[in-house]
Amino acid sequence: MIDLLRKDEELYFDLKPENFDRTYIILPSIERGVGSGAFAGRVYDPLQVTFKRVGKRVLWITPNTRYVAEKGSAAANSLAISVADSVILSTPIVAEDPEKKHTVVSPSIFLTDFEGVGSDLGRGVTPPSLPGLLVLSVRPSFSVDASKSYYGATKALPRNDEVSVNLAFNGPANALPTVPDGRGIPVVMHYSIVAPPERDPRFVPRLADDRIGYFITARRRYGNDAAVTPFERFIDRWNLDDGPITFYLTNEIPTEYRATVRRGILAWNEAFAKVGRPHAIVVKDPPNDPNWDPDDARYTTVRWITSVQPDFSAYSPHVSDPDTGQIIRAEVVIDGESLRGVKRGYVDRIAPAQQAAARNAYAAKALGLTVSAPTDGDGDDDARVCAYQEGSVAQAALGTLMLAQNPRATAADRERYAQEWLYATVMHEVGHTLGLRHNFRGSTAYGTAQLHDPAFTRVHGTTASVMDYTPANIAAPGMRQADYFPTRVGVYDEWAIEYGYRSFPNVRSSADERVALGRIAARSTQPGLAYGTDEDASVLSIDPRIQRFDLGSDPLASIDEQLRVDDAVTQGLTRHYRGDTRTYQDLRTGLITVLEDQLDAGLLASKYVGGIYTSRSHRDQPGAPLPFASIPRAEQRRAFGLIDRSILSSRAFRYPPELLNAAAPTRYGVHWGANRIVRPDFPIREVIGEVQDDVIAEMFSPLTLARVADQELKVRRPGETMTLADLYAWTNAAVFDDVGSRSITPAHRELQRRFADLEMEIAALPSLFADQLGLPRETQALARYQLTRLDERLVRGAAGASDEGTRAHLLDLHARVHGVLSAQNIRNI
Repeated sequence: MIDLLRKDEELYFDLKPENFDRTYIILPSIERGVGSGAFAGRVYDPLQVTFKRVGKRVLWITPNTRYVAEKGSAAANSLAISVADSVILSTPIVAEDPEKKHTVVSPSIFLTDFEGVGSDLGRGVTPPSLPGLLVLSVRPSFSVDASKSYYGATKALPRNDEVSVNLAFNGPANALPTVPDGRGIPVVMHYSIVAPPERDPRFVPRLADDRIGYFITARRRYGNDAAVTPFERFIDRWNLDDGPITFYLTNEIPTEYRATVRRGILAWNEAFAKVGRPHAIVVKDPPNDPNWDPDDARYTTVRWITSVQPDFSAYSPHVSDPDTGQIIRAEVVIDGESLRGVKRGYVDRIAPAQQAAARNAYAAKALGLTVSAPTDGDGDDDARVCAYQEGSVAQAALGTLMLAQNPRATAADRERYAQEWLYATVMHEVGHTLGLRHNFRGSTAYGTAQLHDPAFTRVHGTTASVMDYTPANIAAPGMRQADYFPTRVGVYDEWAIEYGYRSFPNVRSSADERVALGRIAARSTQPGLAYGTDEDASVLSIDPRIQRFDLGSDPLASIDEQLRVDDAVTQGLTRHYRGDTRTYQDLRTGLITVLEDQLDAGLLASKYVGGIYTSRSHRDQPGAPLPFASIPRAEQRRAFGLIDRSILSSRAFRYPPELLNAAAPTRYGVHWGANRIVRPDFPIREVIGEVQDDVIAEMFSPLTLARVADQELKVRRPGETMTLADLYAWTNAAVFDDVGSRSITPAHRELQRRFADLEMEIAALPSLFADQLGLPRETQALARYQLTRLDERLVRGAAGASDEGTRAHLLDLHARVHGVLSAQNIRNI
């Protein structure tokens, strides 16, 4: 497509006249990586380039495709002076043939870190942090060393060019465990250079609908001022008229998993069969050809990598034509270490959802510091990328622990369980390669009785959409166990494939499909077809039914069952069972797995506090609900009851001393970048505090408090939904439930100090900072009111305490609370 010239160690583009003023798409990916954020198979955002000669230079220009208008129109003339292309590189002409009009330039951009791989390497390093209210940390930087970098293999093919580049990054010596020395980290980048696909007259860009979850290619079209919006949104999808979508299973996939991966891919043909394309997907092994290259942009592949500490379970990017949304390349990457975590039954670390800075937002604002919101935990901020995060492994690992403790379960049962997790994961990732986004409403389609009925889950699966993040469907003791993971694509998935891939007759433009597509989308109110995606399930989300790793049409019942499973697993961790070969280190990581699950359960329940039910239905749909509806107070109180019982009350986190004293770390010393052990004993008090703080931070974030305050104005009668007074009263009753008892446990004393600190911070917060936070002023009045009530109880409680630790705690808390209540009010200064 573009002739490539090699001379000594250098690479050049031999540009002919037809190579100029034509747009190419450059697809960067990592061919060989070092795990973590720079793993083999990672695909970066595509780059569009047009070559333009200016004197003795060739400019690399990225055209602006976001704004379009009819050529020659007044709107096009207006855009020409209102928006601009980007000039990303200027390369000198190193040789030319005036007679043949050939121009030779060096693609020097390939020897730079244009994609920001150095930043991704830094993500894999745990930064040092300073103790205190705010976590202040600096990640190490990694930069390309040009003296160690060079071009690798190149291929010039009729439809694409392939270029491999060996980049060497310099960083701190012991930065990464996957290389001996961080001062020379090799990463092989692969660049596929392709032209946008030739326009197939049979392929018509398909309009998007916000009731169905597809990735979209969006642009603004000008020239029609009567249009409701200038946005033109097309879904990303394959052109099946070109032939089936062919997935190649690369040779890195272990033999014992290839059949499962193949079945997970082909499962989608059931959905395509319903739109008349039963063989839309084909799976092949790589050809026996040494020249076959899985990084060649012409192939859609499934890769298998190994990371020291996986950032994801699987990953599935795709690239589409920026004009039409036609998918031109996709890839699935599976991290084998995640499967190992499922098989062994534990995760390596607890991963709280909030950061310390977010938990101390009030103090941070008072100090004039900027606090950034934490990410949503999906592994990548780009919604176009799926990165099944640690939560998937943690949820599945819990089921492995249950199976291990079951005397009737065999090694074959545990292997089948892990293979079923892999099968469901592959189905999910392949859905992304077809253009589908996450649907975090899918898991709420079926009731508890259905999820515990093996006959039902065998036919329908455990969710209406495999594009959800579904937890393992683990039955609590005494309940029937059905399928653990989805066994087939769901009813929502079939409906989404119908919208994206059904053919319609006599279609010449996108507008010709609008009515037929509208009829399909109008079924969104039918059972199982509700949709909610990443932005609906972020840290700023409001609908508790749209969450990761929830399950069932009654999520609170599922959370209650999840907590009973945690209790059962905890009680069984120290018991010996048939074939038990676990070490003390395994018991420690098993305890971490349980704590991770309890944190997830608490955060799921906390979304009901100040939550709002939402709907994507359109106004003209018969029987469709309004976009927003307040959650009934009884349902919110029920959710808080779960938080009270499992997270906040004095009865929570009662682990057997035998387990805590058995939870030992690995004791081989510092090697391979391992950190020195600061606390060889398990820091249970600190971990419990972390879990409790994360849940409280969710309920008392300024956004949540503002939503609760607004809800009273959005119901017909008082008491229909919870109020700020409810939130303060319920939380204070849970946290201080044992004030007045003869003894308070050390962990609960810590919680009481921290929560009292939060209420004192809110009560004393200057009005300027309260306004900056968007904090309703009523919260300050309620905080002071609850502190006043608490102060009255503290002295009486201290007088009746049976141990000095409890007495000292209550008197200290009284002194500090009384001091805040007695201080001069400076809130309006």
